[in-house]
Amino acid sequence: MTKDADRLDAIGATGIGRSYMYSGAHDLPLQAARALIDNRLCLYKERMKTKTGREMAETKTKRLELFKKWWDEECGA
Repeated sequence: MTKDADRLDAIGATGIGRSYMYSGAHDLPLQAARALIDNRLCLYKERMKTKTGREMAETKTKRLELFKKWWDEECGA
């Protein structure tokens, strides 16, 4: 269950903020944060161990997907 909690902390609005903070702190381009959302954070939903974790991850992953859509629209991706 601990893994579910850790993963839930990493996705959704918190995950978006952490991704961009990490990229900025390591002098990476903004697209690196966007790639992290695709390549890691959006996949956490599939790795949840509990029913509650899966349900919560579904909601948070929808937030990630919506953010990605907005980002791509504004950045012309």
